[in-house]
Amino acid sequence: MAKHKGAIDIELGKAFETDDFDVVDQKCQANDRTLCGRVEITSRGVPKWDWKPYFPGGTVQSKVIDSSMAQTMELWAQAGHHGSDFLAGPFLKQHPEYSWMQELLRDMRQEPWTKFRGRISHGKTTGDLIHVHPWPVRVLFQCPAGGS
Repeated sequence: MAKHKGAIDIELGKAFETDDFDVVDQKCQANDRTLCGRVEITSRGVPKWDWKPYFPGGTVQSKVIDSSMAQTMELWAQAGHHGSDFLAGPFLKQHPEYSWMQELLRDMRQEPWTKFRGRISHGKTTGDLIHVHPWPVRVLFQCPAGGS
């Protein structure tokens, strides 16, 4: 972060939000220790949250905004895990211990970064989709061969 001090913009914010670099293992692999947290793929779980191994939790959306966007009620957002889809059926087959969540879990597809703008219309706030921007936006880390 120190090297980016004073230079964090929207594109760098998007890159941070989708960062899958594990600083402990020093490799690109989304898990519970990355900014784009993925607990459902790790045997560690998150004990302090009482999440057992492979608990279906983690980052499911990312949003980035700066002061100029805030003034115009705009933001960039991405739904789903960065890098792959979460598919409830295959997950539950692999982890039947979470079958009690069957009615709660839904497929969550990775979506592209999308820009949204709110507006006031006749005293009511509404929203518009104004631009779709496909990934990648900026590479922060060069993952070693075999990384994601």
